[in-house]
Amino acid sequence: MTRPQLDRMTGSLEAPSASEFDQNLVVGAAAKEMVRSLLESCGYAVLPFGYENVLAGVRPEISDRQRFGRGELVERIRSMPDLLVLGERELHLTEVKFRAGSVRRGYQRIRLSNWELTRYQKCWPEAILTVVSPFRDGFHVQHIRQLSPRGSPDGATEFSYDDFLPIESIFTQAEGGDFRAFAQGIRNLATLWDAYPGRRGYRQPGRS
Repeated sequence: MTRPQLDRMTGSLEAPSASEFDQNLVVGAAAKEMVRSLLESCGYAVLPFGYENVLAGVRPEISDRQRFGRGELVERIRSMPDLLVLGERELHLTEVKFRAGSVRRGYQRIRLSNWELTRYQKCWPEAILTVVSPFRDGFHVQHIRQLSPRGSPDGATEFSYDDFLPIESIFTQAEGGDFRAFAQGIRNLATLWDAYPGRRGYRQPGRS
């Protein structure tokens, strides 16, 4: 992804009213695009895999918990990882999250929803979590099965950046990659992310 592309995606950051767009969706989509662009620049083929893409025509129906409840099959569909990544000798599924990071006791932290982690571990334990964040080189990865939630299901777990690996540790074709072109875009996303701290929740959606 070029610098002009990143600027077009993340450059207009005058805080709009909450009614103009869903900030979480905008930031999430931009983070996925950054990961896709980075991996493709390293020779991977990257395909959308999340159900909002491959099952877009029935997304409203699948999302309806009054209609389909929380059965194993429907939850596996709802939690489909964002991207399918094919390398020369690698095959990965990855879920992409953006986190601006928080500081607790002097350490940078990545806050993740317990109910989401639990669902990923049950439905997609082989998947990779990729976190885009304005810390170190900006891209942090870990196997879902290695990230154990702590506390109540409706709470969140704060992980250290040391709980994650550099992206090239799992996506090995990224070894030696130049991530500097993404740095400003990631900082822009952090600004947008911080603009609406009150709109972000970690609680599980209401039960049917």
